[in-house]
Amino acid sequence: MSNAVAFPHWRFVEHHPEAKSRDPLQSELLNQESFRPADALVRESIQNSLDAKLPNVDKVRVRIYVSGAAGALSKDEAAPYFKGFWPHVQECEDGGQVASNLAEGACRFVVIEDFGTIGLTGDPAATRVPEGASNNYYYFLRAEGISQKQSSSLGRWGVGKYVFPKSSGVNAFLAYTKRFDDDGPGCWLVRPS
Repeated sequence: MSNAVAFPHWRFVEHHPEAKSRDPLQSELLNQESFRPADALVRESIQNSLDAKLPNVDKVRVRIYVSGAAGALSKDEAAPYFKGFWPHVQECEDGGQVASNLAEGACRFVVIEDFGTIGLTGDPAATRVPEGASNNYYYFLRAEGISQKQSSSLGRWGVGKYVFPKSSGVNAFLAYTKRFDDDGPGCWLVRPS
């Protein structure tokens, strides 16, 4: 039996010639002088976890690990996570320099785990969500500026999720979820960017 880990590849949707050019305004909300990435990342992570609390659980637990330089992955250790990613980064404004810096140096990272939550439930293949349907997966990973959260939820504008890529040197993050719904497939690793 092999101990090799299979890493999924990054996939990017080609920009259709008839699609609108976009410069999402949501990330500009995080460019304010008062924006402090570490504070925002902790706040949004905890807020999302509290909003996703399992009904039969008293407390949600959140664990945050910051690798710093001491725990950073070497270039070779990080390479499988970024397979197929660098060509996309190099096409972006300032992407060549970002790719060069990160490909040559150590990869610092942050891990945010929560326990006692429902996970990113919903159909991962959905390209839209019918009115009234619940799909946390879609709204967190595919929707911009919209959310299915109600007014009683802590975060409901669909903007806070921009803290995650904004806190990254390559404007990307990995999301791993273990789902607790009855009809869900179990665990998912996704790479939104």
